[in-house]
Amino acid sequence: MNGYDDTQQLEAFLDAVRWGAATNADRGFLQAPFRSGVSIEEFQLDPLVRAIDMARANLLIADDVGLGKTIEAGLVIQELLLRHRARSVFIVCPASLQEKWRIEMMEKFGLEFKIVNTDYIRELRRDRGIHANPWTSFPRLITSMDWIKGGEALRLLREVLPVRASYPRKFDILVVDEAHNVAPAGSGHYALESLRTRLVKILSPHFQHHLFLTATPHNGYTESFTSLLELLDDQRFSKNILPDERQLSQVMVRRLKTDLKDAHGDPLYPVRRLQALSIPYTKEERAIHRTLARYCERREQTCKGAGVTGTKFVNSLLKKRLFSSPAAFASTLEKHFHTLTSDRPMEKTDPLADRILRKAILKAEEDYADDA
Repeated sequence: MNGYDDTQQLEAFLDAVRWGAATNADRGFLQAPFRSGVSIEEFQLDPLVRAIDMARANLLIADDVGLGKTIEAGLVIQELLLRHRARSVFIVCPASLQEKWRIEMMEKFGLEFKIVNTDYIRELRRDRGIHANPWTSFPRLITSMDWIKGGEALRLLREVLPVRASYPRKFDILVVDEAHNVAPAGSGHYALESLRTRLVKILSPHFQHHLFLTATPHNGYTESFTSLLELLDDQRFSKNILPDERQLSQVMVRRLKTDLKDAHGDPLYPVRRLQALSIPYTKEERAIHRTLARYCERREQTCKGAGVTGTKFVNSLLKKRLFSSPAAFASTLEKHFHTLTSDRPMEKTDPLADRILRKAILKAEEDYADDA
């Protein structure tokens, strides 16, 4: 084609070249916010700016519920990938959040992740052979913290981890969602390690960058909190040694909804006001609650010799179901009755909610009449 290019097309081309090369020329330029498919709030850029200024991006993102910790982590992940500071990403989260992470990373950042579970291993071995290892099968993986903490999953993971952590690290980015679940449980003067804690202890040294996400970073025990910080960055923190504010501010991002304001000083989020509402219980409802309380008390007294732990659990379940709805309580009470009186499988019957409630109320009225 002869002549000059259209000025708008040329300008768009030059902008694309600048954006593609910006981070190589100036570390202050960001690409992830412009390549993500999400509307970003200003405060969500704070973890990203901190991460790119760190030699090792070790961050505890502890923002309030609903402020977008997943988006903040996704921005950091995408920026590190674009800058070629990372290639592999490993997300450890509760089982119920695996699919949520996979969908959000794909839809909002265009990053494909594989969920590693028993089905994935079975399919991988069919395609690549029985000796295929799932932890080296794809650069971006998601797994459940409870599934990977033991059994074959942990054995396969140990096969690919070096005996000692060395530089360069075996993997790049470790993301732990709901990180308070992996912190040692505080108990008196000691922090008791769980299998989840030991899992992260195994994983953490072999990753260059760490992103821990939680809305409740501190459970009230200093030993537990400092142990979580040690898992995040063992070069900077140590268990049982409380860091000062300056050290903590370098790795911890903590914002509450009440702290966030716009350019005019107005709150970004509505102020939550808690107000207790009184509920007028009817005479029949009070009667059934009293009857159930008596029943639970007598059961605990009867089962004292055999241990009351299981009895208390069943009693609390019955009380919760009664607070839920009469129908829910009737269904649970029916199953409880059959469990106590018969070893045979319970046959399917019609709903007995009304009949059971009427009997319970009549029994309560008879008991109180006798007491009077």
